[in-house]
Amino acid sequence: MLKIGIIDYINALPFLAAFKSGAVSFPAQFVLGAPSALNRALRRGDLDISMISSAEFLHMPQRYALIPPYCIGASDKVMSVALYTRLPLKELDGALVAVTGQSSTSVELLRLLCTHYWKINPHFTIFSGNAIDIAKLPACPAFLLIGDECLQNPHFPGYTTVDLAQAWHLATGLSFVFAVFAANSAERAVHIAENLTDDSQKNTSVLGSERISSQVTKAELAEFSHALGQALDWAKKNPALIHQMAIEKSRLSPEIISAYFQVLQHTMTPQHMQGLEKFRALSSMHTTGQIPPEEPEGSEKQLEHRNGHVH
Repeated sequence: MLKIGIIDYINALPFLAAFKSGAVSFPAQFVLGAPSALNRALRRGDLDISMISSAEFLHMPQRYALIPPYCIGASDKVMSVALYTRLPLKELDGALVAVTGQSSTSVELLRLLCTHYWKINPHFTIFSGNAIDIAKLPACPAFLLIGDECLQNPHFPGYTTVDLAQAWHLATGLSFVFAVFAANSAERAVHIAENLTDDSQKNTSVLGSERISSQVTKAELAEFSHALGQALDWAKKNPALIHQMAIEKSRLSPEIISAYFQVLQHTMTPQHMQGLEKFRALSSMHTTGQIPPEEPEGSEKQLEHRNGHVH
């Protein structure tokens, strides 16, 4: 049985809900977890297929086979990834900025915006406390939040909120991709520009040999891609149910949930692919700053394993 990782955030519910409800079935053991934990699990070969951060995919494309066209992305603002700063952006040069260890993509995006567009070089440090604690730290004039905590706190008194997806769009004119689906593949490199094809839009394109890895066949990936398409179609037909599941999971208001799902995108377009390629190119160019590591080993305790469909 395949082991498949799904990000345990509400932004993945349009993929997860149909499996969870039994509306779409796929024979697999589903593993739920934070992006950083899923990145490591797929990297080690503990998972066969997983949602992973786009930074993980782009840093080691030779390890993974992309499963287009599915993603978590945004064309402008995303609402769930933001920098909060007490100072004007230019004054953050050399300052301490607290960031999360749960998402390498969000931290990489912040660093690239700082380096290439805002022309500043802050020092990053990982925090594990809540946002209120960080906001009280005088030595930390800015901090990065993601996910539910960011959605719950669109503003802090005395801070300016900078939506990073919106900042990316303003800087590049492109969409941003936060997470992708990929299979563990040690056999070959996958060039992302080749993956958004007519066949991929039909949910059947997985490039490469018949056996992608020692565990996954091309046919299995095509079947899972088809199941993802069914799950997403089901979610589009049942928005009220998706919203209710998100409210119950996050305790966010219906208004915030509705606004959030309006800005989220789950299918890659050519503009998303161009944004992903721009992200890769800039990431390979940077020479300043230092991205903090992901959460330390041991975070895998956050992974939740489910056999068959997700309950």
